[in-house]
Amino acid sequence: MNAIKQVICAIMLILLVGLVGCTGVINDTVPAATIDGDAQLESVDVTETAPVVEEDVQKETIAKGEHMFDYAIELFKTKTASYEDNTGNSYELTTDTLTVWIEDTTFLRQDFAMNTVVMDLESKTAVGSCDAKAIRLYVEDLCARNSGENTELEFDEYFVKTPVMWLEEYRDHTITRTQKEVIYQGSVTTLIEFEDGTQMWLNYKGIPLKVLQGENLVNFFGVQLA
Repeated sequence: MNAIKQVICAIMLILLVGLVGCTGVINDTVPAATIDGDAQLESVDVTETAPVVEEDVQKETIAKGEHMFDYAIELFKTKTASYEDNTGNSYELTTDTLTVWIEDTTFLRQDFAMNTVVMDLESKTAVGSCDAKAIRLYVEDLCARNSGENTELEFDEYFVKTPVMWLEEYRDHTITRTQKEVIYQGSVTTLIEFEDGTQMWLNYKGIPLKVLQGENLVNFFGVQLA
């Protein structure tokens, strides 16, 4: 019996020595991490500045107590606008000039074709000409008859109220109803109704895409400002 106990003790002693040896190997193989007391971690600012979008600027304008139309009106003063309307004609608007590209070439006389009208909004004058590149290729032959020639036109006959003119006209009117998130032309618009019953559908910049004044319906398609 004593011999058996001695054998067991010897085996346990061998196992204990082996375990201690493994611990030493681990400690030698993977040294403890050390930190240099003089080293400092750099502070990196990863905060991104949110881009300023026009919708935010418009909200700030309204928050300042200014009229909700003012932001869009200022845009038209500094940019060139292009759009189409119910007639299919195309327009380009600057602060003092409205150019109209007529969808179908018009013959003022048998020998004078016209598809472009340039109107001076200050002097209320209009000049017609033929631009072969304005609309369709076949117009080139028609314009050849009077290439480079202009003719004076009646301003009121070709003038169509622009989007910014609608805003300016109704800026001081009383708004009786506002309905947000109205889908029109595939965009989310705000429907505004005035005391005289006129309604406007405004995009997020405050530009009218549709105006209903009595029986007069006006649509502005593809409005771009550049």
